Amino acid sequence: MFIKLQDIRENPNLIDNIRLDLTPEDIFKPRFSGHGDFEKQKAETQGYFFYVEVIEKGPELMLMKNVDLKSKTLGEVEGVPTEHLNRIIQVPDAKEVAGMFAIDESLKGWLKGQLGL
Repeated sequence: MFIKLQDIRENPNLIDNIRLDLTPEDIFKPRFSGHGDFEKQKAETQGYFFYVEVIEKGPELMLMKNVDLKSKTLGEVEGVPTEHLNRIIQVPDAKEVAGMFAIDESLKGWLKGQLGL
């Protein structure tokens, strides 16, 4: 599924809950709902976050929804300049977690401008 930047920008719920601070490492950090404060654990990853994946073709910016420690990839974000995506995966110390790469500051800045954040 493809997601247009305009559709993200025009969805108040999505815009209000975008988490540019999250990384794949944050999402896959071990959490045990039976131990500790469940509400705090949920809040750590609640919202929408972007990541870059390279699975079927070249690098793609993906949007994931996280609710109650459950996640679902919503789709590929269209219209992202390939230089942003290529830079993320070509960095010598790029860290891949479960097939995902964290977005960098340059892409965060570009997204903020595109989405009016």
